[in-house]
Amino acid sequence: MVIYEKNITDIELEDINNLITEKQIENKYLEFKSQMTDGENDNILKTVCGFANADGGLFIYGLKEQNGEASEITGVSLDGKSWDDKKRQIQDIIAGNIEPRLNVEINIIYLDNTDVIILIKVPKSWNPPHCVKNKKNRIFFIRRDGRTDPMEYEELRRMFDLNNSLIEKINNFRNGRIVKYESENPEYYKVIFHAVPLNAFSNNSINLEKAKNELTYGRLIARNYIYNFLMDYIIIAKSICNFSEMELLKDVIQFPTKMSECT
Repeated sequence: MVIYEKNITDIELEDINNLITEKQIENKYLEFKSQMTDGENDNILKTVCGFANADGGLFIYGLKEQNGEASEITGVSLDGKSWDDKKRQIQDIIAGNIEPRLNVEINIIYLDNTDVIILIKVPKSWNPPHCVKNKKNRIFFIRRDGRTDPMEYEELRRMFDLNNSLIEKINNFRNGRIVKYESENPEYYKVIFHAVPLNAFSNNSINLEKAKNELTYGRLIARNYIYNFLMDYIIIAKSICNFSEMELLKDVIQFPTKMSECT
């Protein structure tokens, strides 16, 4: 499995060393940086935004590149901060300067000295396009091969159109299911659970063989799949809702989102 497809918590120092051994080059999914300096915020935002607007990717700090090729582990200093403080600082930079907001995963690999390797994993966004904002303007970026570029007008227009179409398709699918099940046996309470694979509504193909293998090894609910499903549920009742019963049912089933509607 390539490194950017692994759960971020499963990435170890051995994986980083393998990048050097295999002379891995930066590509559409990988970016290497040797240091995280005070002036690095713009590059973090640009790259994270570009990954999200493309197919996601992994940003590795503490890995030097030479001519785009992984060459040496340099490590990153935490500058006397705790890892929690450093992680929160990175999260705040991303949350405060990219819109719409993104959920990224951040983890650390400790080295023998006091330095670390910082990993920032960015999922493919299903709410693009995202932009980096500042006081004067907003810039949209996209990842191409081993670089991150500003998006062109036609790319931006097409992405807005596709996003609006995706939202409409999903809403129509969900609403159609609600109407169907609401009309069946109306005297009963109903719990409708939607687990929507977003790829089914996009132009991307689904590798069924890979999905089968993942399911076989019990990784269907692994962390890296959480971004590929839109999950919600609705409880429909013919009369006044019995909230105690519904709360109990919700606790037993452990749905991941809040109750969206009760009628």
